[in-house]
Amino acid sequence: MKCLAKASQTTTESYTGAAPKATWSAFGRRRSWPRPLLGTVLEGTGFGATGHAVGEVCFNTAMAGYEEILTDPSYAGQIITFTFPHIGNVGTNEHDIETVNLAATPSARGVVLHMAITATSNYRATRHLDQWLRSRGAIGLARIDTRALTALIREKGMPNAVIAHEPSSRFDLEALKAEARAWPGLVGMDLVPTVTTAQRFTWNETPWQWDNGGYGELRQPEFHDR
Repeated sequence: MKCLAKASQTTTESYTGAAPKATWSAFGRRRSWPRPLLGTVLEGTGFGATGHAVGEVCFNTAMAGYEEILTDPSYAGQIITFTFPHIGNVGTNEHDIETVNLAATPSARGVVLHMAITATSNYRATRHLDQWLRSRGAIGLARIDTRALTALIREKGMPNAVIAHEPSSRFDLEALKAEARAWPGLVGMDLVPTVTTAQRFTWNETPWQWDNGGYGELRQPEFHDR
């Protein structure tokens, strides 16, 4: 299954105020995907980082916690399709991350959304999701029928894909298709060395404290045994 996404006619003022951008994604081979579906094209609006990345397309049904999901090491090597339409509306912050070293620990390689990201509306937000993804080198694709894509994934399995973002909408389609076909996939891939920390950590955070505007520190961590 191949998936092409050109720049849409809609503006991206909710992202950066810039002109429409483009994203391209080409699904590679997977045994459970019938041949007619290999080569399917999807069109949407690009955001986040530019460039291209190859990964396994999955979906997530969570209605909150997208920043935690996008930094969760268990999604290393995957392109996440969010079924909830309003992703990015509360922005991002420096607290809701699931890795200690974001630069060294791999996580999701791309994100697929149904709706364009609206203006950030949350007092904890420090950056727009578009800016945050760009800083992490993750590519985004919006205005996609995520319900249809999720249904295909549920019925046929998770395909390999290349997701790409190029403001000029010029893509070497044959090269991207070849990259998607050549990627071996996650089955049998040893990700443990890249997602495992090399040091020990002591959990000493309290729940979120509204009066302090953040997480507190337990001076004497409590341990409970059932």
